[in-house]
Amino acid sequence: MEGANGYSVKKGMVYRADHLSRLPDNDHRVLHQGSFRTVCDLRSRREQRKLPDRMPGRVHSIPLLSSRVKDFDPATAMDRLRSGYLGWLSKDFILHLYRSYLDDFGPVWRRIYSLAGLADHLPLVFHCTGGKDRTGICSMLLHNLLGVKKKQSLLNISSLTFTTLKGWSRYTRILPN
Repeated sequence: MEGANGYSVKKGMVYRADHLSRLPDNDHRVLHQGSFRTVCDLRSRREQRKLPDRMPGRVHSIPLLSSRVKDFDPATAMDRLRSGYLGWLSKDFILHLYRSYLDDFGPVWRRIYSLAGLADHLPLVFHCTGGKDRTGICSMLLHNLLGVKKKQSLLNISSLTFTTLKGWSRYTRILPN
């Protein structure tokens, strides 16, 4: 992937995922062999208690829980979706939630990108529960920071992540050509 100012983006340094507690045992073996050095868990404390990580490496709990979005708890959102209750889910709700992630969590993004910029923290994986909202925004902002073309970044954020290694989207670290 092409970055800004003639730089290329190196694959295999930073990864995006959904929650890692449901990875199959085979994938856990692969992860332990690959030795992720750093895990950035964007889930709320409640989500973390419900489904704890089973990851090697340094785990940094960096919860993204918007106080501006009334009555929203990511820990129960998936349950509500699975049950078929969608009354709370609207375009306005999603826009408000995403806006709060952008407006309210600059220090969170800075912490993740600071860790990703340190060689002794790589490879790094960041994740939440679904792997597309919080981590999607994190990925889009990282692409923007690296100067990845907007079209490539938007295609990436709109794709779903999966719970097996084959479905993980690989992310980047900027390096000279």
